[in-house]
Amino acid sequence: MRVWVANEQEADKQSDGVIVVAHHLAEWMFQPEFLAKVKAFVVEQVRFDELAAVFLREKEIPLLPDFGYFESLLAQNGQVVTLKGQLPS
Repeated sequence: MRVWVANEQEADKQSDGVIVVAHHLAEWMFQPEFLAKVKAFVVEQVRFDELAAVFLREKEIPLLPDFGYFESLLAQNGQVVTLKGQLPS
């Protein structure tokens, strides 16, 4: 899967199967056309009890905290990566 740093202005140009890297979840990320392209989210600021996280869990789209690697992930925009981790239950 490819890393894609969230950018609302380029959201409609993204290919399928991206891992979205973002500081936080934003409303535009939940548009059906965009969400259909996303394989996972890696987010710097996320609480798993917030409504957006619950919604993604129901859609079976992985949502992982960045664990302090946000700057490293930004440097990999467009690169192919493997996402490993466990979602909280």
